[in-house]
Amino acid sequence: MKTSKKQLSFLGCLAILSLMFVACDPGNDDTKVLTPAEKQQAYLEVKGNYAGDFIYPAKNEKNPKDNSDTLKIKWDIMTDSTVIIKDFPLSVFANYVKDKDLKEALKKAPNKDLKCLTNYYRLAPAGFLLNPVKQEFTLKFGGKDHKVAVYFYINNRFSFGLVVKKPNVRMQIVAGAIQMDAASNNYLQVPVALVFDGAPLPSSTPKGK
Repeated sequence: MKTSKKQLSFLGCLAILSLMFVACDPGNDDTKVLTPAEKQQAYLEVKGNYAGDFIYPAKNEKNPKDNSDTLKIKWDIMTDSTVIIKDFPLSVFANYVKDKDLKEALKKAPNKDLKCLTNYYRLAPAGFLLNPVKQEFTLKFGGKDHKVAVYFYINNRFSFGLVVKKPNVRMQIVAGAIQMDAASNNYLQVPVALVFDGAPLPSSTPKGK
């Protein structure tokens, strides 16, 4: 579980603390509504194909102070209304459920592209709200197929993307519920904040960089 210095403040905001939900806040209370032209300008600031770190809450029994783990991941910001997180590892959600059968099945869950709708709210630096689309997939355990759905916070200030230092973009989404077979039970113990920290690929440097 390696963590760079630039990630430390963000990691302190990851949500998986015993009985409380804590996540990073983009601090956009005092921002004005952008015009369509300003939203396009903000989008062009971050447009590109990105690669970086996916940082998620995870316990390290050997080091109680280490509360996160990291995977390499890519995402695309190629329209002014979407972010596509490539091959998002749904298996990470096994860390946050107690049901033993579901936990073991989630460990084998497939990777899937995660589509997020965006709404640009800030210039200099560019910032946008992220609205992940729910993830639906089928897991087989207990001798039958189960339809699983992961729901994320939407239109929420804790789900966002931001230019932290050109050309680096940092994003956070928050998973709020895991349901199975269309039942109302929520198998997710607490809301979970997931962080993405990366830069544009060399062949895809956004305009204005």
